[in-house]
Amino acid sequence: MSVDFSPYDVHCACAMENLPFADGQFDLIIANHILEHVGDECVALNELKRVLDPAGTCILSVPQVFGWDATYEDDAIVDPDQRRVHFGQSDHRRLYGRDFGSKLLRAGFDVETFQVPRPDEIRFALSRGETLYLCKPPG
Repeated sequence: MSVDFSPYDVHCACAMENLPFADGQFDLIIANHILEHVGDECVALNELKRVLDPAGTCILSVPQVFGWDATYEDDAIVDPDQRRVHFGQSDHRRLYGRDFGSKLLRAGFDVETFQVPRPDEIRFALSRGETLYLCKPPG
């Protein structure tokens, strides 16, 4: 099932902060470069955790600058051109730093990181050196 805020070519159009699914409905969730778009990432992470089966896995990826300790965000930046300058894209709200894994732990996930071998980065449409976060409910 595909879900997006945009109503085009998806099964369900909704905001990540308010998913219209039952608790524990999915055994696998892939959110590839989504969290940088949402208004409240804490609410979105809680929603992902809520709809994830207790034995399930959520795979997350975000634009991340590993040279930064902390995520950079500024809610006062609303102009699309300024967002492009600050966050790399007109509809981004943040760029993540090395603290992203800590944010996932605070949201209540057990977290493992993974990087695909270089030859597979293109095959899976990943950025060079991109880190994937495998998140599971504690247990």
